[in-house]
Amino acid sequence: MKRSLMLASLLFLAGCTTPGPYEPSEREEQLLKAYASLIVHQEQFGITADPDSVALYQLQTDSILASYGLDREEFRTEFEDLINSPERFEPLFQKIYSDLQQRVRK
Repeated sequence: MKRSLMLASLLFLAGCTTPGPYEPSEREEQLLKAYASLIVHQEQFGITADPDSVALYQLQTDSILASYGLDREEFRTEFEDLINSPERFEPLFQKIYSDLQQRVRK
């Protein structure tokens, strides 16, 4: 249910955006791929209050970010910078939406 709501929101937002002429950098594409991976990870992991599970979730999150050459602080800083620039974020948003759709179909 939660995944369906998230994908419906992404679909709605994708329909509201118009891709611009901006060509994203490789770093920006990596950042959005990392974000998509984190969304999938969060959906698969679920919600927990167990301290051991929280620690495992954080460890796995760090591992996902590291696979994209990022740590938590870099990701947070760069992602905030990106989403505050709609002309840069919109084209990337289209790509992340496509990536998430492919992951859901698998």
